[in-house]
Amino acid sequence: MASAFCNYIYFKKRCRALIKKIKKRINEIITNDEPLREHLLNDLAFLDNEVKNISLKNHTEIEIIAYMFRIIANLLGWDNLEGKFYRTPIYYQTKDQQIETYRKEIASKLPDGLLEGYY
Repeated sequence: MASAFCNYIYFKKRCRALIKKIKKRINEIITNDEPLREHLLNDLAFLDNEVKNISLKNHTEIEIIAYMFRIIANLLGWDNLEGKFYRTPIYYQTKDQQIETYRKEIASKLPDGLLEGYY
């Protein structure tokens, strides 16, 4: 993605595709916290508009970075103005996801060539 800065048209295309995926994921997983969902979707809409405005003459990197930090703050439960926590995010894994995470963790600690014995 970093190399895309050389080609602003490609960069815009990649950013907008990523924003679309993030919106879809937000709608899938945030089902019990409507205010958080709305904050995130509004931030992403603003971010999408900033990305649309990128051109050779108009660089909006500062605004994009600021909104990315705002999205991260919302996901971590921080209030944007006061800096206090206003929610505790809950992250959940299915049993299959837990097993896969554990396998990857074990595999990363094994010397090369020993991985096959564990599967």
